[in-house]
Amino acid sequence: MSATPQQGGSGPIPVVLHCDPGHDDVFAIWLAAGHPEIDLRAITTVCGNALGGPELPAPAVEAAVTTVRTRLDIELHGAETVGATSVDLIDELKREPNARVATGLYAERFWKLVEDTIRVLA
Repeated sequence: MSATPQQGGSGPIPVVLHCDPGHDDVFAIWLAAGHPEIDLRAITTVCGNALGGPELPAPAVEAAVTTVRTRLDIELHGAETVGATSVDLIDELKREPNARVATGLYAERFWKLVEDTIRVLA
């Protein structure tokens, strides 16, 4: 996460990677972190496999800064996921959402990072 893009469009492309914390996303993170043309600025996550409902914010990355209630689909992967990871989803359903999701990234700093990244890509 340390490369610096150069002026004029050459150099690494700044990227904010937004994904769910699934087994398949590990490969996207590895590729982005190790690719010489990518300047990985931040990684944000959301319960992507179980997202749904009109109460969700329009831009997906907003989930990194705001707390939204999401439904957990217990039957999505069954009691054991592909990687044989057991999860007690019943306990998770009883908990309240966290007050701040983006640990270490304050809202203003996060949106400035996204704005700068989009500006470079535009």
